[in-house]
Amino acid sequence: MIATQRKAHKLVWLLMAVAVPILLFFAIKDLDFMANIEATEIAEQFKVELAKDRTVLITLSKPLPNSSSVLYEIDATGKLGKVMGQLQGKGSYKFQVSEAASGIAIVDKIKNENIYTTTF
Repeated sequence: MIATQRKAHKLVWLLMAVAVPILLFFAIKDLDFMANIEATEIAEQFKVELAKDRTVLITLSKPLPNSSSVLYEIDATGKLGKVMGQLQGKGSYKFQVSEAASGIAIVDKIKNENIYTTTF
């Protein structure tokens, strides 16, 4: 590298050392890291219906926030029973409920979170 290239190289690195932190500051200054995330009402996201032949019809208008949402049967004491299926995204789901079940529960087992529970 000749002397003029060394000087130009040094000048470019000095300019970058000043410009990059300034650009990063302006890039993140409007981000709100402490924003309150509004909890979406579960009732607005889906509709649950029980047909006469013990078929549960679930209609999701938008995906649930928990990607690992699993539908379980619950017994009269409220304990989780048989796994009925997974709710993966927007759409309609149909599940057959056994006679012993007294309701259903949507649970996220990964986060240990009960999303929704209803009894018949």
